[in-house]
Amino acid sequence: MSFDPEFAFARVFGRMDEPERRLLLLAVQGDEGRRDYAAWLAARDDPRAEVLSLELQLRDHDDPQAAKELQTRLSTIDREWWWLLQTSRIHNCGAATSKPPKVRFRLQCTQEWAGLQPTGDPNVRHCEKCEQQVYRCSNGQQANARALAGECIAVAPEMARAQATDGPAMFVGRPDFVAMWAERLFSGLS
Repeated sequence: MSFDPEFAFARVFGRMDEPERRLLLLAVQGDEGRRDYAAWLAARDDPRAEVLSLELQLRDHDDPQAAKELQTRLSTIDREWWWLLQTSRIHNCGAATSKPPKVRFRLQCTQEWAGLQPTGDPNVRHCEKCEQQVYRCSNGQQANARALAGECIAVAPEMARAQATDGPAMFVGRPDFVAMWAERLFSGLS
């Protein structure tokens, strides 16, 4: 089965029972929900619990051994489930160097920040897949400058949501905040 981000949530959600669905929804909203979900999975000896625990551990700390362990465990985990739970996405992947910036920014890399090789700088990691540096951006200005320079970036979902809207908004369904943000960021480019 090929990976399709648009339908990942529906497929993953459809395979779960009601208690896990509630926990998944809380997990994608923040760290407390992630910890509760990891504990629930651990109580059931589910290997996904260790993936969540490693990801939380690696979020802001470089630990090459833990990163290697996470990559090993991710190879045995449902890709769609993991895609839903990633805390930062890598965009503008260096593997797409022949495409214009607007399209390149929309490319969503399959790599996860926690699984990239640490560089010694907590805001820069190395992607072995495309042999590029990936820069974690904490605000729109950083992301804009890096993306326009053609560099790979990782952004937190909260920042993508903030960039995607012009204030409070009511969303119904499953919007792709990152795509909305990209449209706004690159609206003047073609």
